[in-house]
Amino acid sequence: MTSPFFYRLVRQAFPYTITRDHYTLRTNDNGSPAMLSAIMQAIREDDKEKHGKQFYRLPMPEGALFFKRKFFDSSKRKLRLTLGKFGQYGSLDWPLEEIRNTVAVNALGIESPLLRGYGVLRGKWGLVEEVHLLFDFLEGYTSCNLFLDASNDKAKDLKTLNARFFDLIYQMHQKGVAHLDLSPKNVMLPTDGNIHAAQVIDFEICHIAP
Repeated sequence: MTSPFFYRLVRQAFPYTITRDHYTLRTNDNGSPAMLSAIMQAIREDDKEKHGKQFYRLPMPEGALFFKRKFFDSSKRKLRLTLGKFGQYGSLDWPLEEIRNTVAVNALGIESPLLRGYGVLRGKWGLVEEVHLLFDFLEGYTSCNLFLDASNDKAKDLKTLNARFFDLIYQMHQKGVAHLDLSPKNVMLPTDGNIHAAQVIDFEICHIAP
């Protein structure tokens, strides 16, 4: 992931870099060594099959992180990720899209978790095999769909949430952001039901005005 386009982005947003063996971590603060140690421990302790996406709560002294882990099997995708190249339809692979879009969204002040950094695990021949994204963990939050599943008054809560959805869409559009996968699973609410503290997540599929 060394294309000029991507390098300019990460250099500004994540100026701190630390490496260990085949792993590179880039973050927005100098707490990288502790973060890297937590990531290495999570990887060592994970005995699941390594495919698709996996998610973890990563404990940290200054506050937990949400650790999103993506595996890649295709040699073509590994090479494209390693070179930071665009795909067939002019877009980056989803982890790079999510990094790029989330950096922009955080800078615009959209109500969403802060992306603290990202990591890259390389394998044979130096090709990227995994990409990890690290966000602030939303303690005491749940997704809108799970919130509604547990609701005692679904009709009332659904009406309130619909209004909040339109408010979030309007706020994002005012800042030139169109979330193209805005669904109940991508809006997080405090478990106490304070809809005004809602947070939007998963910006890999979105449009941001230049």
